[in-house]
Amino acid sequence: TVYLDANNNNTFDAATPVNVSSTNVPLVISAGNFLNSSTLVSGVTGVIADLDVSLDITHTWDADIAVSLIAPNGRRIELVVYQGLDGDNFTNTRFDDEATTNIDDGTPPYTGSYQPSIDLLSAFDGLDPNGTWRLEILEESVFDSGMLNSWTLHFTTSERSQVTDANGNYEFNVTPGNYIVREV
Repeated sequence: TVYLDANNNNTFDAATPVNVSSTNVPLVISAGNFLNSSTLVSGVTGVIADLDVSLDITHTWDADIAVSLIAPNGRRIELVVYQGLDGDNFTNTRFDDEATTNIDDGTPPYTGSYQPSIDLLSAFDGLDPNGTWRLEILEESVFDSGMLNSWTLHFTTSERSQVTDANGNYEFNVTPGNYIVREV
């Protein structure tokens, strides 16, 4: 195994958990409008190996809202899209690709872990977690409103690595720059 030693500690850092909570909450989800909340992630070493997202939303009609997570590079994941009929609230709801139930099959108030509605969070794997992340909520109805109480990004990062082939060859797809390459 060959790895890019991002923190120059001469050790392959395979799994490091990092939690980043948004600080610009609570925010009102206005009837018939978009809500954007952002949080800056900085100083995180490595690339995303796994990402979960926790939400706490108070809302009077869950089926009126769509929630998306947007990475610093602009990649968007739809977490939930107009689900829950006339049910209320996302209470400590965690979106996790490894959950056993898709949010579409759940029942409000959504509590616990669910797979995202449409896209998998694994689409963010391999990305640099640093930068501004955005949570976007679309309130479709002009009759209902709510509150984004909190949201948290749960990263597991690792240093980039490759296993060599039988001849010792390996390749990293990275942007030009200086890197420390080590082997396990």
